[in-house]
Amino acid sequence: MHRWVCMVIVLACSHVVLCQTDKPAPAKRRPAAEAVKTDRVFDPFVPRHAAEKLFALENVQTKSIGLSRLASLIWKHDEEYGRVLFKKALAVSNPQTNTSDSRLKIIHRNVISVIATRDAAWAKRLIDAQTAFDDKSRIWANIDTAIALIDSSPGEAVEFAERALSEQLNPAFLYFLITLRKTDQTRADQTFLQVLRFLSQQSRPDIKSLHLMGVYLFTAPHMIDSEGYAVTVVDRILMPNITVQRPGMSPALVNTYLTTASTLLVRAATDKDQQQFTYALGRMLLIKARSVAPDLVPQIEAAMAAVSSDVPPTLTNESAFKYIDMQPRTPEESLANAERKADELEREIAFLDIAASAWRKSDFKTVRAAASMIKNTEASQTLGVLVEFGEAATLLKRDAASVSAGEKVAYKLPAGLERAMLLLSIAQAGVRNGKVAEAEEAIDASLKAASAMAELRRPYLSLIAAGQLAQLRSLRAPTVVASTIRDLNSFDAADYAGVDWARDIEILPLKVTFSLEISGLDLNLDAAWRAIFLSDLEIGFARAQELKNEGVRSRALVAFVAAYLEKLEKDSRKKPAPAK
Repeated sequence: MHRWVCMVIVLACSHVVLCQTDKPAPAKRRPAAEAVKTDRVFDPFVPRHAAEKLFALENVQTKSIGLSRLASLIWKHDEEYGRVLFKKALAVSNPQTNTSDSRLKIIHRNVISVIATRDAAWAKRLIDAQTAFDDKSRIWANIDTAIALIDSSPGEAVEFAERALSEQLNPAFLYFLITLRKTDQTRADQTFLQVLRFLSQQSRPDIKSLHLMGVYLFTAPHMIDSEGYAVTVVDRILMPNITVQRPGMSPALVNTYLTTASTLLVRAATDKDQQQFTYALGRMLLIKARSVAPDLVPQIEAAMAAVSSDVPPTLTNESAFKYIDMQPRTPEESLANAERKADELEREIAFLDIAASAWRKSDFKTVRAAASMIKNTEASQTLGVLVEFGEAATLLKRDAASVSAGEKVAYKLPAGLERAMLLLSIAQAGVRNGKVAEAEEAIDASLKAASAMAELRRPYLSLIAAGQLAQLRSLRAPTVVASTIRDLNSFDAADYAGVDWARDIEILPLKVTFSLEISGLDLNLDAAWRAIFLSDLEIGFARAQELKNEGVRSRALVAFVAAYLEKLEKDSRKKPAPAK
């Protein structure tokens, strides 16, 4: 990335291993320039020096996450030292070192979940042996690890998830199942059946968990195209809306759920704490049973009848389910209904809510219509910007050749977040297609747009831009990296992990978040750092040492080693075959 200059880097200082008693023995001390110049042979000095820098961090969470990520990264090159680093991360986050700090259990669980991606058996032993974990913590550790393994090892992910089936069902199990279903529906369906067996074997039926698991199969009518679900008011209680069946659900799976539910509802009828939930879930499932499993109707009706005299009379009234049964209005009906509201504030809130719902469906026509009816100038203008942004982003996703049309929209937008992101998306397309001049122009314009922002996302976007320039081998990359680091340092204590790509619009008391994610735009800081380091390992590593923010510095150090290993692999592929 940077041109080579005469310098002295901390890499040149003498090497001290994290713990002198750890094995393997310290690598031979080497000069900085030699240490990062790959000779197609893995040099253990590079990750060890990065590990020293990570271990010097003060924040326990940042340190343990950094060490565990580095350990995972070098595992296939140096498993023995990878284990050393994992043990360091475990020691740093050990809950027994400070029993008053409840965060340590969560941090420790996160380290174990990373270990599982490299050695699942070790992770199981760690979970079982950790005396600081109570049953609840142990369940969370298993489900956290299961989620971490979905992409790399779905089979082992299921094993850890099944280990979490103890006592009450962890609510995160639903997230695990829905996430697993994206890549392995067969395995996810099988695990769902295992959950139903678990629920049916509990001594005390858990109707709330049974209802929540129904979200795997069903959702609200307006959420049918989403993986999420809606919570709706039924009488005086909030419950997941499981009115309609999700696409692609097996009829056999639905039948098994209804069969399990009919049995548990009857068993729970005598549990006073669950009677309202029993009646409400029975009422929702009764409609489904009548259409797909009529033989189960008498049993569900019996459960409802058994509790009907013990629940509030209002719950047994059909009007209690008016929101559950309500058919979604058309956009035109929603706008007309909002316009009829007598109170101006109620109208404003209704229009904003309609705009938010339409935004999630990329219905920009309705967003624009709602914006035109809002009297709040700031909210109306912001929605107008969002519509232009959303239409351009959708156009670029649908037709990569529409770059010029996207650029026209971008330059019409006010300087700030939306313009900067749209231009970065256009630049990234240029980087992929080898259109250097066009990409650099878009990057420069994005940097200028981002400079108008007085918030944390400004240096974040600048770093993404710097990564794109590094990919292009642009002579401007060193300057942009240097200025970005200065800007990052001006937000020294900021939490970059909490940065979101959204725009909030508020009409009190309603505050709505509009997502600004653009398909194809990589906003991963690690990828940006890796691109920067790949262009010049030595200078890049020196720049990483200038970072004040420990979270950013930790990510940069790990990305440095990732870039080194990537360059090593690329160079090894170029190595000529030995002469015969």
